Amino acid sequence: MADTQSRRLAVPDLEDELYAFTEPLDEALRFLAVTNNDPDADPLPAILDGPGAEAFARLRYAIHTADAISLYGPDGHYQHEPVRLVDADPADLATLDALLVELRRVVLENGYRGDVDEYLNDFLGDYSRAELDSGKALELLARFHGVIDLDNSAELAVLHDPLERARTGLAPVVLTDDEEAAYRRLRDRWVAMWHDHSGIDRWLY
Repeated sequence: MADTQSRRLAVPDLEDELYAFTEPLDEALRFLAVTNNDPDADPLPAILDGPGAEAFARLRYAIHTADAISLYGPDGHYQHEPVRLVDADPADLATLDALLVELRRVVLENGYRGDVDEYLNDFLGDYSRAELDSGKALELLARFHGVIDLDNSAELAVLHDPLERARTGLAPVVLTDDEEAAYRRLRDRWVAMWHDHSGIDRWLY
């Protein structure tokens, strides 16, 4: 049973793409926290001094380890892209909100904490396989935040019962027409946020 204090999230099962693509960002946030131990460096904003990296890492791990739930169309044959249900700590989600706000200020506001932006770009420049700079790191964090921050939508309210049935694993869950329509609207939001409105990626779901 889920902790009554947790917040239920539903995220698309992207075959670990969400986890793998955000790994460089995870490393960069940890790097910033370590940088704050340098006595010659200016102190970081509180959210970047460890708490943000820790909350981001916990949310990534929770999504990565959640079971994928299979959902089928009304005819019982067409299988949609699976969904992962995650019980997240509201404190971690609030920290993620604050982290996104602070990182946006660091990257986009000229003259505000330019030293942090410089640290971040120096690290990402050395992270050769990531091909990220601070602006792309901010975009990646915003997309991650957008994908997981959908649980208050009307679509998920409609899908609550079939998703809960699917968690039991007793039988394949076949969606009604209304439930499938809600899933497709939710899918469109996932595609818009993670795949930048890609028409090709829409068919993955």
